[in-house]
Amino acid sequence: MKKRIKIALIVLSALIVLYLLPFVAYLLVNNNNKQFMFEQLAYKPLVDSIIQKAENDDQKAMLIYKYVADNTNEPQGNQNPKYNCTYDVLTHKTASCDQQVWLLMALLRVEDIDARMVFLRGSDSISHHTVAEVDINGKWIMLDPFYSQQYPNNQGKIASVDDIITGNIPLRDLYAMPGSYRNLFAKQYPYKIHSDNKLDEPRRFMRSMLWGYQTILGKLFTGPFRRMHN
Repeated sequence: MKKRIKIALIVLSALIVLYLLPFVAYLLVNNNNKQFMFEQLAYKPLVDSIIQKAENDDQKAMLIYKYVADNTNEPQGNQNPKYNCTYDVLTHKTASCDQQVWLLMALLRVEDIDARMVFLRGSDSISHHTVAEVDINGKWIMLDPFYSQQYPNNQGKIASVDDIITGNIPLRDLYAMPGSYRNLFAKQYPYKIHSDNKLDEPRRFMRSMLWGYQTILGKLFTGPFRRMHN
């Protein structure tokens, strides 16, 4: 009997330690990793709900893009929101073009869909607008959540930034494009790839562990985690 009690106590202790492990890790890491850990637990169920009807990465990317475009608005008047993280963009719903692309890349990363932030620059070498390029089946496509713009290329796929710059889109779409928008893709002002959404291996491992706890424990895990973060 005593042996059984001892085994039961050891098992219970091990389960408690396993449960507390992510919370202890959260207390020990720096602020950037704390924010990252919190965001992964917030983004996974959101993205799961957005893409529930999707059958492939193409459809997933478009549903996530539509969510960002529909749920973030252009700042009005003197508004100039400066957010510290993508979760701020998600909750405040008012964001510049950079910030909307930032959020789009973070949500796409949940599904391991590669994306990158692209600066469209003018004669002054300063970015005049920011769009996203998303890797679908090894091909880059351009998505612009700020203006809700995407274009077909002459091959019947969604155009990349290069497609638009080189004129590899139907003429009717090229001429229908507002002149001020078309000028953003001038050949003489090369665009700049600013950043991508790839995770390094330590963060990828951290994310997998968190999602595992979230799947098994649900609100028993995410509830305390949210209260710790807030």
